[in-house]
Amino acid sequence: MDSSVLTEKKSIHEKRRKRGVLSAGIGASVLGTGFLIQYILYMNDLSFNTIMYTLTIVGIGLIFYAAIQFFN
Repeated sequence: MDSSVLTEKKSIHEKRRKRGVLSAGIGASVLGTGFLIQYILYMNDLSFNTIMYTLTIVGIGLIFYAAIQFFN
């Protein structure tokens, strides 16, 4: 009985860790893409405020979600 509970807990933690790593990767790519778009808009003298704030908030939110999943 104890071994089945232990293997189920391990599988749950493994799924959470995989979800956390995936979310962190997506969050980092969103931040990188946001920086690239922001730089392009800045170099063309266009407004980049919406892109900067939106993609930064989404990227940081995904990284925080990943930290919760990974370290929980």
